[in-house]
Amino acid sequence: MSDLASPSTSPSAEGEVAVPRLMRFASHVGAAASISILVLAFLLTAEVITRALFSVSIRGLYEIAELLIVVVVFLGIAQAEVAQNHVRMSLLTDRLPGRSKNVVRGSALVLAGGFLGWMFVALAMKAWESFASGEFKVGLLNFPVWPSRAIVAFGIGLLVVVCLSKGVRLILSPAPLAIVDGEDHVR
Repeated sequence: MSDLASPSTSPSAEGEVAVPRLMRFASHVGAAASISILVLAFLLTAEVITRALFSVSIRGLYEIAELLIVVVVFLGIAQAEVAQNHVRMSLLTDRLPGRSKNVVRGSALVLAGGFLGWMFVALAMKAWESFASGEFKVGLLNFPVWPSRAIVAFGIGLLVVVCLSKGVRLILSPAPLAIVDGEDHVR
């Protein structure tokens, strides 16, 4: 088993169990998505100001904004799973006894990881084709498409690893377990 997928058992400075490296990596990638939101907000504000004061638009802002939105969504998607911010329906699993909750929730995450893995392969192939063919979007800037496709594939790939990691940890846990922000919490 990879060191990225197994939880670390060394205590952190606060005396708590350290967050597994994979979950920490997903958090850092999510932070990059957050920074992209700030960059997008700055660019849009600059666009409004330059239009109001100088009647000039920022050249290629539309294409840049499209790429930044892809970054925000697909680099933040794995962090949303780590933080358990995705939509969940727990009507059935909340009523299950003890460890059964883990098995059902873990199995659902493994199934989701399998489906997302299939998506990742298709997306990665499409990103490679886009790169190899030099595909670009015609606009004010002739913007290459492959970076957006690669970011989508990377984000989905990271989500696959997070789902599989959490799913396997839930299934194999001997006690009822909640995984919050990548940390195991016995219920």
